[in-house]
Amino acid sequence: MIAESRWKPTIFAFGSYSFIKHYQTLIEPNWIAGIGINFTLFSREDRANTVSAARETLKQVDSLEKETRNNIDTGVETAYQKVAQAREQFQLLESTLALARENLRLRERGFDEGQATSLDVNDARNALARAETARALAAYEFVVSLAQLLEASGRANTLSEYIQQADVQLRP
Repeated sequence: MIAESRWKPTIFAFGSYSFIKHYQTLIEPNWIAGIGINFTLFSREDRANTVSAARETLKQVDSLEKETRNNIDTGVETAYQKVAQAREQFQLLESTLALARENLRLRERGFDEGQATSLDVNDARNALARAETARALAAYEFVVSLAQLLEASGRANTLSEYIQQADVQLRP
């Protein structure tokens, strides 16, 4: 740690090398080398408090990192559960939609044969519209949940790829 390094001496080496030309063509090397040590005995700073403050700051950073990782993991897991729930809801509504279509078909045939009233046919149409609306809402919730999952996992820009690869397309 940097704060602990203030307790330790600073060691450095230096050197220089050059040629000195005398009167004629005589070249004589000139060099110097050395080692230096700098050690602070007394300082205006309280080095012990600086070291303990640095350690506490490091503990806080580690704690924040663990908390952030936990929050990310929790967010991703929650978003995944929402996606799975929306997908399951969408799939469950498929049978409700099929039942509403069959009910409308039976009511229309019964009306043609005089066995059902126009009110029965309208009720069947309304039930089909409710089932289609619920299915569209489940699809919407799936897409929103998927977008949240991709955002939580750091891949928000890949949503369009998932939409293009969808195996179910709802048309108005």
